[in-house]
Amino acid sequence: YMALFNLLSFKPILWHLTAITLRWLTATSLWYFLKRIWPDHKREVTFSIFIFIIHPFFLIQAYAVNSILYWSGYFFFAVSLFIMARNVTENKHRVALTVLAVFLEGVHLFTSEYFVGMVMIRPLVLYWLFSKQESTLRARLTKTLAHWLPYLGALAAYIFWRIFLYTPPPTGDRNAPEVLY
Repeated sequence: YMALFNLLSFKPILWHLTAITLRWLTATSLWYFLKRIWPDHKREVTFSIFIFIIHPFFLIQAYAVNSILYWSGYFFFAVSLFIMARNVTENKHRVALTVLAVFLEGVHLFTSEYFVGMVMIRPLVLYWLFSKQESTLRARLTKTLAHWLPYLGALAAYIFWRIFLYTPPPTGDRNAPEVLY
C-alpha cells in the first residue's frame, strides 16, 4: 500500500483505473492459463472469462484501494499457474520459468493469507495435464508430485513464516491462525 500511495497519491481515479487494469490483467492471465489446459475448448474458455470479468461476485471492486490487494494476488497466482502449465506442455526454459512461477507463487501467498487455500488446485491441474501425456496412474502421480514440489516448498515457507516468524502488531493480530496454534 505504501508504494502504491507514493505512486498513485490520493487520487481516486488513479486507484480505480489501477484496480480495473489489474482485474483485466487477471482475466487475461486466466484466459491464457485455461487455453493452455483446454486447447480444444477456446469458445468455452473465452465465455468463462467473460463471465469472470462481468459477474458481480466481487463486490469490493468499488473500493479500489482494497480491491487492488486482491486483484494483484489473483494476478500473481494466475500468471504462476500459466507458467506452470506451460512448463508441462513445453520444454523451453523450464528451470528459469519454474523459478519465476515459484517466485510469483510466493508473492501471491505473501499478498494475503486469504489466498493460501488456492494453491491446492495446483496438483489437480498438474494431474490433469499429465493425464494427457502418461498412460499409467503411477507415472501421472509421480510427475505430478515432482512438478508440485517447488510450489509446495513455497507454501511451506509461507506457513513457517506465518506461524513462527511473523510478529503481529502490538495490539494483537486479528488474523492469527488460532486453530493452528
